[in-house]
Amino acid sequence: ARKHPLLSDSSKFADIESGLILVGIVGIKDPARPEVAESINDCTKAGIRVIMITGDAKDTAISIARDVNIFPPKPSNLSENE
Repeated sequence: ARKHPLLSDSSKFADIESGLILVGIVGIKDPARPEVAESINDCTKAGIRVIMITGDAKDTAISIARDVNIFPPKPSNLSENE
């Protein structure tokens, strides 16, 4: 891997990083495998407490936990931020 010549002088970084235009932001969802939710249900019925450990942001982790039945579905009367 070659180093770009503009990056060899750190005093020029501000010049390189100015005048940029944000072209876009992309988000993706990487859903759990379809069998996970039923497996969580089976564990719960068997008396096994399921704990999810993740490095995701809190809201993302809550959404995933709801998708796989670790948390109950969000009641329809709650707004997106509740």
